[in-house]
Amino acid sequence: MNKRALILGIIYSVCVIIYKLIIILSGQQLTNFGFYYSHFISVLMIIPFMIIAIKYVRDVENGGFITGRDAMKTGLTIFGVSVIILSCYTYIEFIWKLQEISVQYYNGPDYLEYLNRMAKANPSKLNPGMFRGIIDENIAALSPMKAVTAKLFSFFLLSFAFSFIITVFMKRRPA
Repeated sequence: MNKRALILGIIYSVCVIIYKLIIILSGQQLTNFGFYYSHFISVLMIIPFMIIAIKYVRDVENGGFITGRDAMKTGLTIFGVSVIILSCYTYIEFIWKLQEISVQYYNGPDYLEYLNRMAKANPSKLNPGMFRGIIDENIAALSPMKAVTAKLFSFFLLSFAFSFIITVFMKRRPA
């Protein structure tokens, strides 16, 4: 395991945690940005860390050359370290704030508006009399492990893809 990749994985995780804390503590979690885009942006933040690590391994440790396998290993080391740290953070974050925010969302006007749109689109399957049961069911289904799994699945898919793409562009073989 590359020590530089390990350190960059830790730094990336700290940056994401700070970013997420700013969103939560500023009350932006239920805005369009906080709800829809903040996770995607936090995943995109891994790209420069992967580029720096792969470039460092290629240029400093390997004399300007790196195989695709070594580049993928380096990129996925950053991913692996950050998965462990961010899984713990997401679990703690859910228990600390997100469960409360989720209950607030399900009982708020935005979710009720969403249910009304769904009822208008599918009147035979959904009617306003069912809303309270749906809301209660969603609140009862909240779980820190579901939150961790949901965030990490997209993080895994995107990080693996980013690592592969960066590897393709940065690998060099000796002449």
